[in-house]
Amino acid sequence: MEHARAPVMGDTDCGYYVNAEVNSCYRDQILPLATGLTPNAFELSCLSGMTLDSAESAITASRSLLKGAMEWVVVTSAPGNLDKQRIQ
Repeated sequence: MEHARAPVMGDTDCGYYVNAEVNSCYRDQILPLATGLTPNAFELSCLSGMTLDSAESAITASRSLLKGAMEWVVVTSAPGNLDKQRIQ
């Protein structure tokens, strides 16, 4: 099985690396086809439309993307102070 990889969208320290319109393409056309996602906190916020200011908000935003074929979301640089030995 082949896996497609999408380019990085951006990061919190500098915003979008790409045209911001890419966000809607990813969210509306690509995410429904994906089974997993590894966004950073900036990308998760953009894709979910939610503000991330705590571990709980990152979990809520991640869970909001679990629809269609999407089975898992692993967030890098998520806010908060979760137990580093545990995955939510």
